[in-house]
Amino acid sequence: MKKTTGVLVFIGLLVLMVGTWGMVIVSKGKTIANYNSYIESAHKYEEKEIYIDAVEAYKKALEIEPNNYDIVLALADDYRKLGDTDSFISQCKKAIGMDTSKAAAYEKLADYYVNGQKFKDALTVLRSAKDVNERGKIDNMIHELKYRVTSTYVSAQQIGDWYTQGNSSLATYQYKERWGMIGSYGKKSVAVQYSQIGMYDPETGVYPCLLNNEYYYANSDGNKKYVGDNKYDYLGAISSGLAPAKRDGKYGYIDVQFSEKQFEYEYAGAFAQGVAAVKKDGKWGLIGKDLKMVTGFDYDEILVDSNGFCSLYDTIVVVQNGKYIFIDKSGKKLTDKQFDGAKMAASADGAIAVKTGDKWGFADSKGNMVIDAKYADANSFSLDMAPIKLTDRWGYIDKEGNGVIGMDYEYARPFNAQGAAVVQNGTQWNIIVLCEYGEG
Repeated sequence: MKKTTGVLVFIGLLVLMVGTWGMVIVSKGKTIANYNSYIESAHKYEEKEIYIDAVEAYKKALEIEPNNYDIVLALADDYRKLGDTDSFISQCKKAIGMDTSKAAAYEKLADYYVNGQKFKDALTVLRSAKDVNERGKIDNMIHELKYRVTSTYVSAQQIGDWYTQGNSSLATYQYKERWGMIGSYGKKSVAVQYSQIGMYDPETGVYPCLLNNEYYYANSDGNKKYVGDNKYDYLGAISSGLAPAKRDGKYGYIDVQFSEKQFEYEYAGAFAQGVAAVKKDGKWGLIGKDLKMVTGFDYDEILVDSNGFCSLYDTIVVVQNGKYIFIDKSGKKLTDKQFDGAKMAASADGAIAVKTGDKWGFADSKGNMVIDAKYADANSFSLDMAPIKLTDRWGYIDKEGNGVIGMDYEYARPFNAQGAAVVQNGTQWNIIVLCEYGEG
């Protein structure tokens, strides 16, 4: 009897299990059918461009398969077509979170940012795609965006050299015979009103200027701040509490009280990294901020920029016996290599444009050639790019010597730390900005 009862219980359990499995199979079949129906409906709505209903169909499909990467991306596409950018971005980021090895979501989001001129955001997305397996398109997009530039309309008669102060750079510029000051992205920092203007000093908050035949130092509002008792032929940028000045045909240095020091030079430059260039009896040397000579008057020339600085970076270019050589701010030779020409360094670690024979190439601070001399002209490297001239046009190359910005200019200068460079076409000077650095 007990044996018969056990058999009956086993048979009952078996029937129950079979019935349950059958219900599961039927339920799963209905689920798959529903899922396929939602996807089919979504595709039909998309064909008719009824994206709002396509979105709803995809949402129902996602309830069944919440981790389906392809549906999330399809949903993102329809949100974008509906103009719902927040939802589009959210779905792209959701897809990225689901699988960082797939490229599609990164590419869609980057493409959206590029179309909206948000190039920095696009590069941020693309550079975050470190785990993507098939990188071809992503790497191509990064390369294209990295070297893409926009033009900032300035249309100046002249633009001076950049002077970087903290997180910003400034340059003097001339418009209709008057001078002002401009920032990296074309924003006017000082109004165009002066006959001459020098570089702003953030410590004292002033810049030298010439207005109505009078040199003085003005503050950021354009008001007079420091005015000397004597009449000066030139006032330079203040740095380390001192500024070069010229009076009665001689250059020397002054402080903000206009105390005059060592007016005995044929030229005196502005201080950077504690040294400046001075010229006496036809020869050049370096002077320290204590106004003691760092070197002798050993050089035929020391290269200075339009603001009077020779030592913004660690390599100073000097001319000795007709040859260009590199020294540091202590006057020590960095190399025994000599060149037929050289340009000033444009960054702390970038290669320097040098001339051998009648062609220009690039050397490091030790004088080692890193790119052979083969260009008609060149300026030094910054941000891993350098302006070069081929025949009669200028463009930019990368560290491997590959052209990265077209030969579109009559003259081109190096980029500053904010990704802006000064270029010339015809009589007009303008600013170009690398898209990844721009304000937009």
